[in-house]
Amino acid sequence: MDTPPEQIVASSAYKLKSYSTAERVIFDANPYYWKKALTNQDIPFIKRVIWEIVQSTDTFLIQFRSGSLDSVSVKPEYFSLLKKEEKKGNFTVYDGGPDYGTNYITFNLNTGKRNGKPLVDPIKSRWFNNVKFRQAVAYAINRPRIVKNIYRGLGQPQHSFISVQSPFADENLKAYDYDVEKAKQLLKEGGFKYNNKNQLLDADGNRVKFTLNTNSGNKVRESMGNQVEEDLEAIGMDVNFRTINFNVLIGKLSGSLDWECIMLGLSG
Repeated sequence: MDTPPEQIVASSAYKLKSYSTAERVIFDANPYYWKKALTNQDIPFIKRVIWEIVQSTDTFLIQFRSGSLDSVSVKPEYFSLLKKEEKKGNFTVYDGGPDYGTNYITFNLNTGKRNGKPLVDPIKSRWFNNVKFRQAVAYAINRPRIVKNIYRGLGQPQHSFISVQSPFADENLKAYDYDVEKAKQLLKEGGFKYNNKNQLLDADGNRVKFTLNTNSGNKVRESMGNQVEEDLEAIGMDVNFRTINFNVLIGKLSGSLDWECIMLGLSG
Protein backbone atom coordinates (compact mmCIF):
# COMPACT_ATOMS: atom_id res chain seq x y z
CA MET A 1 0.00 0.00 0.00
CA ASP A 2 3.01 2.32 0.50
CA THR A 3 4.35 1.77 -3.03
CA PRO A 4 4.29 4.98 -5.11
CA PRO A 5 1.59 4.52 -7.82
CA GLU A 6 4.02 5.07 -10.69
CA GLN A 7 6.12 2.11 -9.48
CA ILE A 8 3.28 -0.43 -9.60
CA VAL A 9 3.88 -3.01 -12.34
CA ALA A 10 1.41 -3.02 -15.25
CA SER A 11 1.12 -5.48 -18.14
CA SER A 12 -1.67 -3.68 -20.02
CA ALA A 13 -1.68 -0.65 -22.32
CA TYR A 14 -1.67 1.74 -19.35
CA LYS A 15 0.10 2.08 -16.04
CA LEU A 16 -1.03 3.92 -12.95
CA LYS A 17 0.29 7.49 -12.74
CA SER A 18 -1.52 8.79 -9.67
CA TYR A 19 -4.55 8.23 -7.47
CA SER A 20 -6.43 10.89 -5.51
CA THR A 21 -8.88 9.40 -3.05
CA ALA A 22 -12.52 9.99 -4.07
CA GLU A 23 -11.35 12.36 -6.84
CA ARG A 24 -9.57 10.75 -9.82
CA VAL A 25 -7.24 8.05 -11.13
CA ILE A 26 -4.70 8.98 -13.81
CA PHE A 27 -3.23 6.40 -16.20
CA ASP A 28 -0.29 6.95 -18.58
CA ALA A 29 0.59 4.87 -21.62
CA ASN A 30 2.77 1.92 -20.65
CA PRO A 31 6.10 2.32 -22.54
CA TYR A 32 6.75 -1.41 -22.14
CA TYR A 33 3.40 -2.57 -23.50
CA TRP A 34 4.04 -5.96 -25.11
CA LYS A 35 1.72 -5.42 -28.10
CA LYS A 36 3.97 -2.74 -29.62
CA ALA A 37 6.32 -5.44 -30.88
CA LEU A 38 3.47 -7.30 -32.59
CA THR A 39 1.88 -4.32 -34.33
CA ASN A 40 5.05 -2.25 -34.87
CA GLN A 41 3.05 0.78 -33.74
CA ASP A 42 3.37 3.08 -30.76
CA ILE A 43 0.25 2.02 -28.92
CA PRO A 44 -1.91 2.95 -27.15
CA PHE A 45 -2.67 5.98 -29.32
CA ILE A 46 -4.23 7.89 -26.42
CA LYS A 47 -1.34 8.59 -24.06
CA ARG A 48 -3.20 9.60 -20.92
CA VAL A 49 -6.58 8.59 -19.49
CA ILE A 50 -8.16 10.25 -16.46
CA TRP A 51 -10.96 8.51 -14.59
CA GLU A 52 -12.96 10.98 -12.56
CA ILE A 53 -14.50 9.40 -9.45
CA VAL A 54 -18.10 10.67 -9.34
CA GLN A 55 -20.23 8.92 -6.75
CA SER A 56 -23.58 10.39 -7.82
CA THR A 57 -25.02 9.29 -11.16
CA ASP A 58 -26.91 12.61 -11.34
CA THR A 59 -23.64 14.53 -11.02
CA PHE A 60 -21.76 12.65 -13.73
CA LEU A 61 -24.69 13.15 -16.13
CA ILE A 62 -24.47 16.92 -15.57
CA GLN A 63 -20.70 16.84 -16.08
CA PHE A 64 -21.01 14.88 -19.32
CA ARG A 65 -23.67 17.17 -20.73
CA SER A 66 -21.58 20.24 -19.84
CA GLY A 67 -18.56 18.75 -21.64
CA SER A 68 -16.29 18.20 -18.62
CA LEU A 69 -16.41 14.42 -19.14
CA ASP A 70 -15.56 12.87 -22.53
CA SER A 71 -17.14 9.46 -22.03
CA VAL A 72 -19.63 7.89 -19.66
CA SER A 73 -21.35 4.57 -19.15
CA VAL A 74 -24.99 5.35 -19.92
CA LYS A 75 -27.28 4.44 -17.05
CA PRO A 76 -30.78 3.13 -17.90
CA GLU A 77 -32.59 6.12 -16.43
CA TYR A 78 -30.63 8.50 -18.70
CA PHE A 79 -30.72 6.46 -21.90
CA SER A 80 -33.82 8.09 -23.43
CA LEU A 81 -32.60 11.60 -22.59
CA LEU A 82 -29.10 11.12 -24.02
CA LYS A 83 -30.40 9.29 -27.10
CA LYS A 84 -32.51 12.35 -27.97
CA GLU A 85 -29.51 14.66 -27.48
CA GLU A 86 -27.04 12.77 -29.72
CA LYS A 87 -27.08 15.22 -32.64
CA LYS A 88 -27.42 18.33 -30.50
CA GLY A 89 -24.64 17.24 -28.14
CA ASN A 90 -22.39 15.82 -30.90
CA PHE A 91 -21.97 12.41 -29.27
CA THR A 92 -23.06 8.83 -29.98
CA VAL A 93 -24.76 6.36 -27.64
CA TYR A 94 -23.60 2.80 -28.33
CA ASP A 95 -25.44 -0.37 -27.31
CA GLY A 96 -22.76 -2.93 -26.58
CA GLY A 97 -25.17 -5.52 -25.20
CA PRO A 98 -24.95 -6.88 -21.63
CA ASP A 99 -21.74 -5.90 -19.87
CA TYR A 100 -19.79 -8.06 -17.46
CA GLY A 101 -21.26 -6.38 -14.41
CA THR A 102 -23.82 -8.12 -12.21
CA ASN A 103 -26.16 -7.03 -9.42
CA TYR A 104 -27.04 -9.32 -6.54
CA ILE A 105 -28.49 -9.48 -3.05
CA THR A 106 -26.86 -11.49 -0.29
CA PHE A 107 -27.88 -12.53 3.22
CA ASN A 108 -25.52 -12.53 6.18
CA LEU A 109 -25.00 -16.26 6.88
CA ASN A 110 -22.37 -15.64 9.57
CA THR A 111 -23.16 -17.68 12.69
CA GLY A 112 -20.15 -16.44 14.67
CA LYS A 113 -19.96 -14.18 17.71
CA ARG A 114 -17.97 -11.10 18.67
CA ASN A 115 -17.35 -10.34 22.33
CA GLY A 116 -19.84 -13.07 23.17
CA LYS A 117 -22.61 -11.45 21.11
CA PRO A 118 -23.94 -13.08 17.92
CA LEU A 119 -23.07 -11.13 14.78
CA VAL A 120 -26.57 -11.82 13.45
CA ASP A 121 -29.74 -12.15 15.51
CA PRO A 122 -30.01 -15.96 16.01
CA ILE A 123 -33.70 -15.88 15.01
CA LYS A 124 -32.91 -14.19 11.69
CA SER A 125 -29.79 -16.27 11.22
CA ARG A 126 -31.94 -19.40 11.19
CA TRP A 127 -34.04 -17.89 8.38
CA PHE A 128 -31.04 -16.78 6.31
CA ASN A 129 -29.30 -20.14 6.63
CA ASN A 130 -32.42 -21.98 5.53
CA VAL A 131 -31.89 -22.93 1.85
CA LYS A 132 -35.62 -22.96 1.12
CA PHE A 133 -35.90 -19.42 2.50
CA ARG A 134 -33.23 -18.19 0.08
CA GLN A 135 -34.73 -20.14 -2.82
CA ALA A 136 -38.12 -18.59 -2.07
CA VAL A 137 -36.56 -15.12 -2.22
CA ALA A 138 -35.02 -15.98 -5.60
CA TYR A 139 -38.39 -17.10 -6.98
CA ALA A 140 -40.16 -14.03 -5.56
CA ILE A 141 -37.99 -11.41 -7.31
CA ASN A 142 -39.59 -10.27 -10.54
CA ARG A 143 -36.52 -10.03 -12.80
CA PRO A 144 -38.50 -9.43 -16.04
CA ARG A 145 -40.10 -6.40 -14.39
CA ILE A 146 -36.64 -5.10 -13.39
CA VAL A 147 -35.44 -5.47 -16.98
CA LYS A 148 -38.53 -3.77 -18.42
CA ASN A 149 -39.04 -0.91 -15.97
CA ILE A 150 -35.64 -0.17 -14.45
CA TYR A 151 -33.34 -1.10 -17.34
CA ARG A 152 -35.81 0.21 -19.96
CA GLY A 153 -35.70 -3.18 -21.68
CA LEU A 154 -31.91 -2.95 -22.11
CA GLY A 155 -30.95 -5.34 -19.30
CA GLN A 156 -30.85 -9.10 -19.04
CA PRO A 157 -31.97 -11.37 -16.17
CA GLN A 158 -29.13 -12.63 -14.01
CA HIS A 159 -29.53 -16.24 -12.87
CA SER A 160 -25.97 -16.93 -11.76
CA PHE A 161 -22.95 -15.16 -10.30
CA ILE A 162 -21.30 -15.76 -13.70
CA SER A 163 -21.93 -12.91 -16.13
CA VAL A 164 -24.10 -13.70 -19.14
CA GLN A 165 -21.24 -12.40 -21.31
CA SER A 166 -18.77 -14.93 -19.94
CA PRO A 167 -17.85 -17.95 -22.08
CA PHE A 168 -18.35 -19.98 -18.90
CA ALA A 169 -21.99 -18.96 -18.51
CA ASP A 170 -24.30 -21.98 -18.74
CA GLU A 171 -27.37 -21.21 -20.86
CA ASN A 172 -28.99 -24.45 -19.72
CA LEU A 173 -28.69 -23.61 -16.03
CA LYS A 174 -31.94 -24.15 -14.15
CA ALA A 175 -33.17 -20.65 -13.36
CA TYR A 176 -35.30 -19.28 -10.54
CA ASP A 177 -38.02 -17.84 -12.74
CA TYR A 178 -40.50 -15.45 -11.17
CA ASP A 179 -43.10 -17.59 -9.37
CA VAL A 180 -44.84 -16.23 -6.27
CA GLU A 181 -46.77 -19.44 -5.55
CA LYS A 182 -43.59 -21.51 -5.81
CA ALA A 183 -41.92 -19.12 -3.36
CA LYS A 184 -44.76 -19.50 -0.85
CA GLN A 185 -44.68 -23.28 -1.22
CA LEU A 186 -40.94 -23.38 -0.48
CA LEU A 187 -41.40 -21.22 2.60
CA LYS A 188 -44.04 -23.61 3.97
CA GLU A 189 -41.72 -26.54 3.23
CA GLY A 190 -39.00 -24.67 5.13
CA GLY A 191 -41.11 -24.47 8.29
CA PHE A 192 -42.68 -21.02 7.80
CA LYS A 193 -46.38 -20.24 7.99
CA TYR A 194 -48.84 -17.44 7.29
CA ASN A 195 -51.22 -15.72 9.71
CA ASN A 196 -54.69 -14.46 8.81
CA LYS A 197 -53.17 -11.19 7.52
CA ASN A 198 -50.95 -13.12 5.04
CA GLN A 199 -47.88 -12.13 7.05
CA LEU A 200 -45.00 -14.62 7.08
CA LEU A 201 -44.06 -16.14 10.44
CA ASP A 202 -41.41 -18.68 11.35
CA ALA A 203 -42.17 -21.91 13.23
CA ASP A 204 -41.94 -20.06 16.55
CA GLY A 205 -44.38 -17.35 15.50
CA ASN A 206 -41.76 -14.66 14.84
CA ARG A 207 -42.65 -12.16 12.09
CA VAL A 208 -40.15 -12.44 9.22
CA LYS A 209 -38.63 -8.97 9.11
CA PHE A 210 -35.18 -7.77 8.03
CA THR A 211 -33.28 -4.78 6.63
CA LEU A 212 -32.02 -4.59 3.04
CA ASN A 213 -29.23 -2.06 2.41
CA THR A 214 -27.60 -0.68 -0.71
CA ASN A 215 -25.36 2.29 -1.45
CA SER A 216 -26.95 5.71 -1.87
CA GLY A 217 -26.45 7.62 -5.12
CA ASN A 218 -26.85 4.59 -7.39
CA LYS A 219 -30.26 5.17 -8.96
CA VAL A 220 -30.50 1.70 -10.52
CA ARG A 221 -29.85 -0.09 -7.23
CA GLU A 222 -32.17 2.25 -5.38
CA SER A 223 -34.95 1.40 -7.84
CA MET A 224 -34.13 -2.30 -7.67
CA GLY A 225 -34.16 -2.20 -3.87
CA ASN A 226 -37.60 -0.61 -3.84
CA GLN A 227 -38.92 -3.29 -6.18
CA VAL A 228 -37.31 -6.15 -4.22
CA GLU A 229 -38.92 -4.75 -1.07
CA GLU A 230 -42.28 -4.79 -2.86
CA ASP A 231 -41.75 -8.28 -4.33
CA LEU A 232 -40.83 -9.83 -0.97
CA GLU A 233 -43.72 -8.15 0.79
CA ALA A 234 -45.95 -9.98 -1.71
CA ILE A 235 -44.85 -13.26 -0.09
CA GLY A 236 -45.46 -11.93 3.43
CA MET A 237 -42.01 -10.63 4.37
CA ASP A 238 -41.53 -7.25 6.07
CA VAL A 239 -38.49 -5.75 4.32
CA ASN A 240 -37.00 -2.44 5.44
CA PHE A 241 -35.06 -1.08 2.44
CA ARG A 242 -32.49 1.61 3.29
CA THR A 243 -29.74 3.34 1.32
CA ILE A 244 -26.52 4.26 3.11
CA ASN A 245 -23.16 5.77 2.19
CA PHE A 246 -20.99 3.37 0.15
CA ASN A 247 -18.03 3.47 2.55
CA VAL A 248 -20.33 2.85 5.52
CA LEU A 249 -21.87 -0.09 3.65
CA ILE A 250 -18.47 -1.63 2.87
CA GLY A 251 -17.45 -1.08 6.51
CA LYS A 252 -20.43 -3.17 7.59
CA LEU A 253 -19.77 -5.82 4.94
CA SER A 254 -16.08 -6.38 5.64
CA GLY A 255 -15.52 -4.80 9.05
CA SER A 256 -18.21 -4.75 11.71
CA LEU A 257 -20.21 -7.52 9.92
CA ASP A 258 -23.29 -5.75 11.28
CA TRP A 259 -25.76 -6.27 8.44
CA GLU A 260 -28.64 -8.55 7.46
CA CYS A 261 -29.16 -8.29 3.70
CA ILE A 262 -27.22 -6.24 1.15
CA MET A 263 -27.66 -5.39 -2.52
CA LEU A 264 -24.42 -4.74 -4.37
CA GLY A 265 -22.82 -5.38 -7.73
CA LEU A 266 -19.66 -6.75 -9.26
CA SER A 267 -18.10 -5.06 -12.28
CA GLY A 268 -16.55 -7.47 -14.75
